[in-house]
Amino acid sequence: MITPNDVWSQTVLHEGITDYLYLDTVGIPTVGVGFACPRECDLLNLKWEPCVAEAVADHRRLLTLPKEVHPAVYYRRHTRARMSQEAIRETFESKALLLIRRLDSGNWSLSLRPEPVQRVLFDLVWSLGAGGLAKFVKLKAALDAKDWAEAAKQTVVTQHSASRNEWRSSQLLGLV
Repeated sequence: MITPNDVWSQTVLHEGITDYLYLDTVGIPTVGVGFACPRECDLLNLKWEPCVAEAVADHRRLLTLPKEVHPAVYYRRHTRARMSQEAIRETFESKALLLIRRLDSGNWSLSLRPEPVQRVLFDLVWSLGAGGLAKFVKLKAALDAKDWAEAAKQTVVTQHSASRNEWRSSQLLGLV
């Protein structure tokens, strides 16, 4: 079965890595490798420099900014708290391990699937959350039937980049 280390590079490639809070494309405060922090309490379990109080202040500040979509780098000047690369990696490993275990114990049966399928499912659940992945009923049916070509078609997420969608598709088409 895949490990957090197996999916780190691909996740960083698709999500980017940011050591400060920024507003994602739907206005949710986010940090690291796509760690969504919609509530201030979400900041408490992360390792911040100089301190979590500064991160909370950044969170409040970002939510007062005009509701416009900007690249993550725009928000750097509006923030003071930072996460070290080590803290980001540790947080990723912890969160990724939890998601992998949930995917395996849930109805996706991760460990019973080929590694490329595991990577695709991880990418989807990382970016969309468990609730988002649950909506992919046709994907699950295609995977259960081992219809890799149909499964590849079902992994398209309109909000994701073409390269991310193509990567998922190529992972599954490689099984044909």
